[in-house]
Amino acid sequence: MSAPAMIGRDADLARLNERLDEVRAGAPFTVIIGGEAGIGKTRLLREFEAGLPSDVRLLVGQCVDLGSVASPYSPVKGALRTLVAEEGADRVLDAVGPGRAALVALLPELAASDPLTAAPTAPPAAGAATSQLHEAIAVLLETFSREHPIVFVIEDLHWIDAASLTLLRFLMRALGSSRVLTVLSYRTEDVTRGHPVRAFLSEAERDRWVERRELSRLTRGQVRKLARSLIVDEAVSEQVLATVFRRSDGVPFFVEELVGIDGCRDEGEVPDTLRELLLARYERLSESAQELLRLVSIGGVCVSHSLLAAVYRGSADELDAAARESVLGGVLTIDGQDYAFRHALVREAILADLLPGERARFHARYAEAHEAAAASDLK
Repeated sequence: MSAPAMIGRDADLARLNERLDEVRAGAPFTVIIGGEAGIGKTRLLREFEAGLPSDVRLLVGQCVDLGSVASPYSPVKGALRTLVAEEGADRVLDAVGPGRAALVALLPELAASDPLTAAPTAPPAAGAATSQLHEAIAVLLETFSREHPIVFVIEDLHWIDAASLTLLRFLMRALGSSRVLTVLSYRTEDVTRGHPVRAFLSEAERDRWVERRELSRLTRGQVRKLARSLIVDEAVSEQVLATVFRRSDGVPFFVEELVGIDGCRDEGEVPDTLRELLLARYERLSESAQELLRLVSIGGVCVSHSLLAAVYRGSADELDAAARESVLGGVLTIDGQDYAFRHALVREAILADLLPGERARFHARYAEAHEAAAASDLK
């Protein structure tokens, strides 16, 4: 289920509207919205888009996780095809001017409206073709923004292809006299070390016309409000609200999923949709990292390095390698000398995945480690 009203994002929504007002006055701007999975990035964008004034043009592109086979400029094509559908191919080609050949190469369906493409010409060099295309898209957005302010949205930047990312770099510099608000969203835990978007974000933060916002988890009060909005047929006890807050860690999607299973009264159950999301990162890790995470899950949401070293059966180097992979994979975090699960529900999902034999052996190891520590303290 989805909450009837957005909770806890009023300040973020207000900021987007403020930036839109500045753009309407003639100052282009880029807002980059980051946050973990389920934190509410998409809901925020939908609320913002739903409230756009009638004179604002909305162009939305969606990045898709296709790995190395991702089609170049895929999210940009989706956004531009909306413009073509609204304005017609002839107007779009007229607006782009000398760059029409480059645009037709990107959107072949425009060729039927462009007799100039029928004449054979020598194709430009790869670098020149890319430059022409970037310039053509910048001219197109700038030209139509004179008629109506444009909100240009690209979602899930962490899956963007290299060509589209290069184009965004260019547009952030080239749209200096336009009325275009560019809004980008990305999943923070997917932009790991070495990810091309990481370098892009570092560059963007140095631009005075760029604002980067990261959505935080909901507070206890906001989770209470969200849960109450979802359970409308009965009174909600304080115990249920406290359970929802503890298990969800303040992530709105988790709150919605947990409330969906009879108000979160059964702490031993995790919805299948939520379970798939929780275990997605875990299942991409190596077997050694998965084994470490199963071991950590027995110890609790947070386990000290010294305790983990006492119960781990491999070498110190193997422990460090598995822990590092788990941290870089977005499953564990480091808090001082402790390892903690990024979400309490991740621990629950992994714990439920243990075999009976594993569970018994791991519990025995922790018991032995605690006994040894207690005996050492008595000496």
